[in-house]
Amino acid sequence: MASSDHFELLGFPRRHAIDARELEKRYQALARETHPDRFAQAGDAERRQALLRTTALNEAYRTLRDPLRRAAYLVGLHGVQIDGQDAEGRGSVPLPPEFLGEFLAFREEFAEAAPDRREALRARAEQDRGALLAKLGGALDALGDRPARPDLLAAAQLLLELRYYDRFLAELDSDGEEGHPL
Repeated sequence: MASSDHFELLGFPRRHAIDARELEKRYQALARETHPDRFAQAGDAERRQALLRTTALNEAYRTLRDPLRRAAYLVGLHGVQIDGQDAEGRGSVPLPPEFLGEFLAFREEFAEAAPDRREALRARAEQDRGALLAKLGGALDALGDRPARPDLLAAAQLLLELRYYDRFLAELDSDGEEGHPL
């Protein structure tokens, strides 16, 4: 069960598009094969290996079942780390200033909006998030085996933009729709 990456471990090509039902099916089958309880009577070394295989399988499944984690993992496989900072404290993937300005303006508009307007703004945020997710999936699936660095960075930027929307929407959920997520 040794594998070089999560996609290979679960038998998928390195693509963003994954059939969720097939992922679940493959995970369940491998989990039954590798579960540590099946090795209860084995020696210590074999039990440890079973535990390591199960841990790797669970991590692969958690990563691939979530579209954003899968996207971050995929660009990471090509050498672009989404999280972290460079030596000067900047993010490893810069976001376009236009996006940051527009998103800040949107948050301010939301914070100042009347409650009935906020519902429409939230719907717009969810729609924009969905469009970004579709665009990200297409960009990732178009990368191929040896993507050009600018294409990888463009996909990584889309992923980071999605994270802004996710945080915003999560703040709305935790504060209630009447909250001021700023």
